[in-house]
Amino acid sequence: MTRKYSTFSTGTTLRGAVGLLTLALIAGCSSLAPKPGFDQVRKEVGARIGQNVHWRSGAGDDQAVAAKVGDLLSVPLSADAAVQIALLNNQGLQARYEQLGVAQATLVQAGLLRNPVFNAALRFPKAGGIVDLDLDVAADFLGVFTRSLRMRLAAHEFEQARLAVTADVLSLAGRVAVAYYGVQSHEQATVMLARQVASTGAALLGAERLFAAGNINQLAVDRVRMLDGEMRLGLADQRTALSAARQTLQRLLGLGDDQRSWVLPGGSPHLPEAVDTTSAVRRSVNSSLELAIAGERIAKLGEQLGLAKKTALIPELTLGASSQRDFSGWGTGPAIGFRIPLFDTGQARRAGLAAALRGAQHSYRAQAMNIAASARLAALELAAARARVRILRDELLPLSQRIVNGQMLAYNAMQADLLQLLRAQRRQVALRAELMNGLGRYWKARVRLETLFSGVRTHFEE
Repeated sequence: MTRKYSTFSTGTTLRGAVGLLTLALIAGCSSLAPKPGFDQVRKEVGARIGQNVHWRSGAGDDQAVAAKVGDLLSVPLSADAAVQIALLNNQGLQARYEQLGVAQATLVQAGLLRNPVFNAALRFPKAGGIVDLDLDVAADFLGVFTRSLRMRLAAHEFEQARLAVTADVLSLAGRVAVAYYGVQSHEQATVMLARQVASTGAALLGAERLFAAGNINQLAVDRVRMLDGEMRLGLADQRTALSAARQTLQRLLGLGDDQRSWVLPGGSPHLPEAVDTTSAVRRSVNSSLELAIAGERIAKLGEQLGLAKKTALIPELTLGASSQRDFSGWGTGPAIGFRIPLFDTGQARRAGLAAALRGAQHSYRAQAMNIAASARLAALELAAARARVRILRDELLPLSQRIVNGQMLAYNAMQADLLQLLRAQRRQVALRAELMNGLGRYWKARVRLETLFSGVRTHFEE
């Protein structure tokens, strides 16, 4: 009788085979944890960035987490608080956590034996008489010996899934930090431009009064009006950019339309010390989750190759019990079936897995080199941004202030016109805006490097 399925039984009777099959299946069953691998994700995130994560389940702790988010939003939002809100509240992460359940189901499935197959056949003699009846039951036999290998394969897949979820959490933390500093930079630039618009507006009003008194001509008034219009246009663009930056952070935080009242503290954060490039590369490579995932893939391919070698000649083996009734009565005995390795001896499968394993090893080395290069580049960008900020803050802005003060004295002494003073003030505002932009670039580079230290590479959109 032809079989399509691998089967297992050690009994010589139908009843004995069924009993032993039932015991084997019970032994292979595993339970499903409600939140598989999440405790490991939580511990890993806490160890790497000092933040907490939460998988919503509809239980009472969901309300406690919502209250925690509300507390964090009730005070001026720090960068760390913004990251914590996102990790507790972002819906994308909640969806990502469910992938752990999928991976766990695969792991449990790998530990289960195939269900037994029951077959029955009737044969009616043409001349009449007793109908022949064939009964047989069979279950996986080879799977008993390969079960541990299959479970190790699924364990590597589960570990890859857990590491990937952890990487997604850390990547989100980096994106939130970049978005936070972007909002902070835009807010400070908006405040400075608003002050300058107020200044040029007052200057325009004064110029119009001077014109009415006959002290200046129309050309002088028009120049001040042009400058005032350009500053108002720049302020409008800056406010649009600020709204877009806040919307980006709002989305990453997972907040609804009724939670838009959050504010950031004023002032610029202190610039941390520079980072040594060599130590940055070493930390990035040693902590990389990307390399950990690649390592799990190599281990999985090694297990697959071992499984392929063990089952090369006989990928399927069936043992079972068969009963037949004919004119002479019932007959019962063992049954065996396997594929004859006549055309396929498993050589193609083994060669393919061996090539995939070598490719994964090469890919691992390439990824390590790429991570090192990313760390070097981030360290260089950080150093350049830091140097730029220090030049703007410590040299150019103080010089600009002296120029504005000198122009003010010259204007009061009637040695310079109002337009010269306004242009000097406008240049000062431009330098301050450039400083804010430089600080934003600095913190983006800083977050990129710290995200590498946490274990992931993340592309931050400009």
